[in-house]
Amino acid sequence: MISAKLMIVMSLAAAGQPEWKGVADALEAKHAGEATVVRVTAEPSVTNALSQLKAEQPTHVAFVMRPDEAVFP
Repeated sequence: MISAKLMIVMSLAAAGQPEWKGVADALEAKHAGEATVVRVTAEPSVTNALSQLKAEQPTHVAFVMRPDEAVFP
């Protein structure tokens, strides 16, 4: 029985670049059998995914973004 839920939150910029999309694809493939995987593209930044995080209530979250985007207030 799958009880874990992984939410992969990507920035719009990262989702548009094949090498970063590949990171999210690899995460999804690795955890597909052990967790329910939900992918979200947050626009324009991952900080805008808060409402979706609250709604989904995942047990695990992976943020996929370019290094220059990793600035949080």
